[in-house]
Amino acid sequence: MRSPHRFRPALALLLAALGLLAACGGQVAESLARLIEARFVPATQAVERGTTQRVTLEIRCSDGIESPFGRLGVEMRVDAATSLGLQATTIGTTAGRPGGYSEGFQKTECRQPTGADGISQALVPVDVSADAAMAPGTYVLRMRVQVEPISVGDLPKDQTFADLTVVVPAPPGEPVTTGNLIVDPGFETVVAAGGLPAAPGFWQGDASNVVTAEGDIMPRSGAQMLKFIATGAIGSTNTVASQLWQTVDLREYASVIGGGTAQVDAAAWFNRIVVGTTTDRRFDLRLLAFDGNPADVGTRYAAGTWLAQQAVALDSQAFLWQQVQASLVLPANTSYVLVEIYAFEDVQNDADGTEFAGHYADDVSLVLVRP
Repeated sequence: MRSPHRFRPALALLLAALGLLAACGGQVAESLARLIEARFVPATQAVERGTTQRVTLEIRCSDGIESPFGRLGVEMRVDAATSLGLQATTIGTTAGRPGGYSEGFQKTECRQPTGADGISQALVPVDVSADAAMAPGTYVLRMRVQVEPISVGDLPKDQTFADLTVVVPAPPGEPVTTGNLIVDPGFETVVAAGGLPAAPGFWQGDASNVVTAEGDIMPRSGAQMLKFIATGAIGSTNTVASQLWQTVDLREYASVIGGGTAQVDAAAWFNRIVVGTTTDRRFDLRLLAFDGNPADVGTRYAAGTWLAQQAVALDSQAFLWQQVQASLVLPANTSYVLVEIYAFEDVQNDADGTEFAGHYADDVSLVLVRP
């Protein structure tokens, strides 16, 4: 093929004519204005960690990339926004033109017939790999596809994008997240007083303090721990529990939860002092699964319209950190879980004054597991 530089003015006139036709409207103008289209087949692909799966990048080309002097190629590359840990390699392509016309792109010809007049295609195999250490979840791999530019500094004559949804599953029994899903599990920051939280990611509830060591009670880890104060957001009420909540948003794990076998495993540590025979002993850990929007948790909690729940109580010993564990199998449509910890007035319900003389919590955890 002769060098495109010799025919650059002629090609510019051709492309200007195409732009004029596009301005005229109608089906002909639309087909000429859109020179290429691209998609992945299939659009969603599961790739286990440490493995590679092959998909097809289907590129359809209008005869608008045909000129009297030759046919422009199409080029593709993985968009820079693709998550680390996911790689894509095009098969049967060649490096883009030398000289930096389109650095980082791989080139192919768009010549295969489609059976439609004026439309040809390129079917490019793409190998998609997931690193052995990447976190399970759902990712989007974006491929940028363009008609190759004529010369250095030129813009591509058309460009589009193709998105591939990549599901990286977790092996059976392995935590889906490598870390704890609870934000501030050790109560190292201020805890909000009020009702149930209207958003995920922080602790809120009845009156409590974040404290360092008090008397013979040391934080189990870190510099601070939670101290339960009263059964209301401001002070004592005639209820029997000082409750604290955190909402955990699980919507990004919908592909794992959708099978109906995933579960959350939770744990919390509790400790207390003793000041007499009326010192309360009980602590509770409770998990509640909800569908819908986390902003609705207060209304849903009050109405009792959760999907599932699990609660475990501890009859604690004094001056000893003890762990409570709870597990909850999540219904397939679960979108968030409410984690609730509370100290319970199981010995004496104090209507006023000091309700909890020295009752503490620390190191709360929640892990999503697919059995």
